[in-house]
Amino acid sequence: MNFTPDGATDVTAVTQESTGGAQSVLTTYGYEEGCPSGLTQKWFCFYEHTYYKGRMLQFRDCAPIWGHKETFADYGFQRKTSSWVNTKTDTGVDVFVNPDWTGRLWVMGHGLTKSSNVGVANNDRAYTFTAFC
Repeated sequence: MNFTPDGATDVTAVTQESTGGAQSVLTTYGYEEGCPSGLTQKWFCFYEHTYYKGRMLQFRDCAPIWGHKETFADYGFQRKTSSWVNTKTDTGVDVFVNPDWTGRLWVMGHGLTKSSNVGVANNDRAYTFTAFC
């Protein structure tokens, strides 16, 4: 996960790996709206404002069957998502309004899918998500 400051036009190309704490450079050759979309590193990203602006969270973890669960509250991002991008071909993401992963708001399909505006009914309501691969 990376945090991108307001007004930034690119994503930091260095991330902290969860195993061992070693720094590693992402192998990315492109971005889709600031979200890594390279040959070997693909992510799914959530943005604070419409049209992929403001603070961005990026994730890559997923799991089969029950999925990989995350809560936006862990990152101070609950009820702040207004747009999103998914560049992972093997991952779909269900986004929910409630902290207990209920009340589905939308589904991020597999592969390059994105929404520049989640709409009035869903704006700033996302609280949790589950990523399936």
